[in-house]
Amino acid sequence: MNEDELFETSMAEIAKDPAARAYKELGAEVFAAPDTSQALAACDADVRAFLALVMCGAEVDNGGFEQLFENSSDQIALHGLEGAERFGLAKHAATIRRALARWLEIDQERDERDAELFRLDEDWYGGDEELQRRLDDFARAYLGDRA
Repeated sequence: MNEDELFETSMAEIAKDPAARAYKELGAEVFAAPDTSQALAACDADVRAFLALVMCGAEVDNGGFEQLFENSSDQIALHGLEGAERFGLAKHAATIRRALARWLEIDQERDERDAELFRLDEDWYGGDEELQRRLDDFARAYLGDRA
């Protein structure tokens, strides 16, 4: 499959996924802003919760909590924590809280992955279905008839 075909296939998949469509629409201004964290903070609380949870999930899914903390500000994780609490995801909120605490206490210049953060990655993945359900519920409510 060439790049154009891959792009078209990806766009078709996004069109079928309410959470991906809502994320793209709601995040457009946030991601175009010079300071993403500041733009996210200015969003409506439910929108901020949704966007931050998607952002946190994408980073953790791509490389664990270490990736989340290395690639984004701690503010994104704090918004993700707020989002997990707002969306009734107590397990995710507790996992983010423990990961943040661990990140602040470890030496980030080490050569190997931190075992505790790795375990917290696994905790996060264990709740993927619940997280996706809450994100989809929000997206369908946001999109309404367009869902």
